[in-house]
Amino acid sequence: MNDIRDFSDTAAIIFSLDLVIAADTSVAQSRGRARQAGVDAAVLEPLLARLTAGEESAWYPNVRLFRQTTPNKWDDVIERVTTALNDWRDRN
Repeated sequence: MNDIRDFSDTAAIIFSLDLVIAADTSVAQSRGRARQAGVDAAVLEPLLARLTAGEESAWYPNVRLFRQTTPNKWDDVIERVTTALNDWRDRN
C-alpha cells in the first residue's frame, strides 16, 4: 500500500476490481463513478443516511445500498450483504 499516493491511485485500484464492498465513504463514491467499468458494489450505510427508500442510491442507481434497520446495529446488514455476495458469486 506504500505505492498509493493519492485518491487517483485508489480509484485506479477500484477500477481493476469486479466487486467493491464498502462503508459509505469516498471508496463507495468512486465505485459509483466506476460503474461503466463493470465494477459492482455494495455500500453499507447507517440508518441516518436514509436519503432514498430501499436499496437504491439517489446518485448511483446501479449501486446497491445496505442500510441499518436499527441504529448502531450492523448484524442484519452483514447478513444481507453475505446473502447478496453469495448470489453475486453464483452469477459470476
